[in-house]
Amino acid sequence: MSEQLPIHNSKNTPNEVNKASISRREFLKASLLGLGGIAVGDYGINEAFGLQEDEEKVKVKTKVLFPKKIDNIFPREWSQTPIIATFLPLDKSEEKRSRGIIELALKKYDPKVLNDNLTSVYLVSAMSFYENNSFGGTYSSDAVYIRNEGHASGYTDQYIEETFHKEFSSILLRNNTHFFDRESWNNINPNNFSYQDPSNGVDNAGNGIKDDIVQNSLLEDGFLTEYQRSSLEQDFNKISGMLFSGEEEFWEIVDTYPRVKKKVQLAIKFYNNRTYANTKLGFLSSDVR
Repeated sequence: MSEQLPIHNSKNTPNEVNKASISRREFLKASLLGLGGIAVGDYGINEAFGLQEDEEKVKVKTKVLFPKKIDNIFPREWSQTPIIATFLPLDKSEEKRSRGIIELALKKYDPKVLNDNLTSVYLVSAMSFYENNSFGGTYSSDAVYIRNEGHASGYTDQYIEETFHKEFSSILLRNNTHFFDRESWNNINPNNFSYQDPSNGVDNAGNGIKDDIVQNSLLEDGFLTEYQRSSLEQDFNKISGMLFSGEEEFWEIVDTYPRVKKKVQLAIKFYNNRTYANTKLGFLSSDVR
């Protein structure tokens, strides 16, 4: 099947974090590592990601949706064994907050990139695949699916936004694989390392391995979480999610651990490619190139 099987796991309660607040200086400190220095001052989050409304001349067609239980939101083949995909609708009290989070996240990408790669973002209160209801997010060929059980349950703004960026990074990676330096990424990992899960995270999700808790014992090897060790795609997902929504702790890790820094550099190189004319592929606005 062309669509990606469900992958990400958010079993039980996500790790509680606050909404990210990143100055342009801190953002670019990590973003420009090894890519040439640019002198910049402190700016707000909007300027850091080029979110000014007047710069967006192309209308974004990506839809943020809150499906009802009767809606068919997954690819048809996901309804069959062994996947048996199901979901529960998002609580109405969470719709406004969820829409705001995703709309802000979407503004971090060039409109053409969104229109070419992403038709819909679905927000639900629960998802189940393979008779396992612990999945926090997944994607198909042109859609992202995100679980949100409410802020009180740990689904903070930062957590939801990071989940979106992780899932969308898989779509971009698959659609632009020729821009990604897979060999160099693999060479960053320790000698004799191999990713653990050929099913791209499905098995590890079923085992309850979480993707939201940083494990200090893994940082020296270039990983923030155990789940990253599932596959190269999961590894790239986590780095991408943190690049777009990570807090100061992430940048401190980048500064401290060389293997993590090198993965950050490769991810930025991918997002800064010239896939489209005048496009930053959502990562850096044109005024800081």
